[in-house]
Amino acid sequence: MEITACRHDQLTAKLRAAGLGAIADLGFVSLDDSGPGADPAVITGYKAARNRPLPRGQKLSNKALAAVRAPVKHSFAISRTGGSSARSAPTRSGRPPW
Repeated sequence: MEITACRHDQLTAKLRAAGLGAIADLGFVSLDDSGPGADPAVITGYKAARNRPLPRGQKLSNKALAAVRAPVKHSFAISRTGGSSARSAPTRSGRPPW
């Protein structure tokens, strides 16, 4: 649903017009429709196919991208749960333990 909203709002065109870019997860692989010579507006990792594992270089690229994305994702998790991510971990029922 998020990728549909990005396409509808023409996010990549707006990012390029502003001179900005975005880092996204693998759900947004096909969002950036730029040509091979253009600077990408949305940077995503590489996705492995069922019968084609990723080469070492693509795995390293995914790790580097994950290292950049992790601090941002952690800050959203903390703000969404209202506290530290360790204390606010939900139980199996989906409710916080307190």
